[in-house]
Amino acid sequence: MLIKNSRWNRDVSTAVFLCLTFVALCLLANAAIASSGQSEFEPLCPAQQSLKSVQVERVIDGDTVVLGDGRHLRIIGVNTPEMNWRKYNSDGVPQPYAREATHFLESWVGSASQTYISLGNEKTDRYGRALAHLYGGKESNITSAAAQLIRRGYGYSLAIPPNLNQASCLKKVEALARSEQLGLWHNFSLQVIEPNKRLKAGFQLLGGRVTKVSKTKNSWWLELDGPLVLRISRKNIGYFDTQMLYGVKGKSISVRGWVIDRGEKYDHHPKGYKRWMMHIFHPLSIDLL
Repeated sequence: MLIKNSRWNRDVSTAVFLCLTFVALCLLANAAIASSGQSEFEPLCPAQQSLKSVQVERVIDGDTVVLGDGRHLRIIGVNTPEMNWRKYNSDGVPQPYAREATHFLESWVGSASQTYISLGNEKTDRYGRALAHLYGGKESNITSAAAQLIRRGYGYSLAIPPNLNQASCLKKVEALARSEQLGLWHNFSLQVIEPNKRLKAGFQLLGGRVTKVSKTKNSWWLELDGPLVLRISRKNIGYFDTQMLYGVKGKSISVRGWVIDRGEKYDHHPKGYKRWMMHIFHPLSIDLL
């Protein structure tokens, strides 16, 4: 009888020990999660202008949301891969990391106790969407949606005048994600333009050698050694060092922006016009290789 009680006591002690160990591990895990949550949303690229409190009704994709008042808002400073919701897309398949960007923004909005916007100097785009920086969190820790997306490799930094308040900061945040090969930067290989190679329309990062720099009444043109020409409009040329533009002739560069297909007629144009064109709005869109 004494032996049986002793064994029972040992069994109880063992069970209690295991339960206490499990509870301790859970507490440590929760503490780790809370700690990572605090550092996860570090206040990268803090707001430089006054903020207005808003409600985010729903997330459309990684860089577009619908506000409580019905406005569609395009987040300034970031471009995320397309979910391809629209019917004109041929296959409707999301681009790589489009889902991750969308889901992250949904969770970011859901975790924010409050969301805020700071409207851009240009307040709407050609589609009628509001252009604004989107922030969220507590008053003591307001975070930038664009910076958080870029930091995780779910989007590219974007500099389009006159909405440039965060452009330099976001480019630096992108450099961190790229150095750690996160998201879009995992095993990233720059697509280098080749002569006679067919390109595709849409936002891209491309590389190539500048073969010619010229200017016309309304634009500057940088021709690459493939079927692509870069256009800088007169209204944006003030952001550039024109001597630098002349200096890139013969050098290899990477560029980011939306590639436009100007049609098959440009393939064999008598003046050698390039079929594919990309508008360059700011020097942050060009990097020397």
